[in-house]
Amino acid sequence: MITSRHLQPIPRTSITEEIVKSFRVHISVYEAIKARDPGAARRAMAAHLDRLEERLDGAIAGSRAREDQAAVARRRPPRTRPRAASR
Repeated sequence: MITSRHLQPIPRTSITEEIVKSFRVHISVYEAIKARDPGAARRAMAAHLDRLEERLDGAIAGSRAREDQAAVARRRPPRTRPRAASR
């Protein structure tokens, strides 16, 4: 099950770009439906879902990599300070 903890945040510099891309994809779906062109609507919706799937896969992969790194870090023995030389 995908939860919000699996999603990798979008870097702030990319937010505007992602909004513009999302808007364009949604407009193409809308325009195809408005034109009553089922083939174009199907293609636009498929492109939208493909892009969404790619973004989700990337976000989940990034989250899993971070979880794996954290798990490895938890298994490492704690760092110890070197003992002072006894005199």
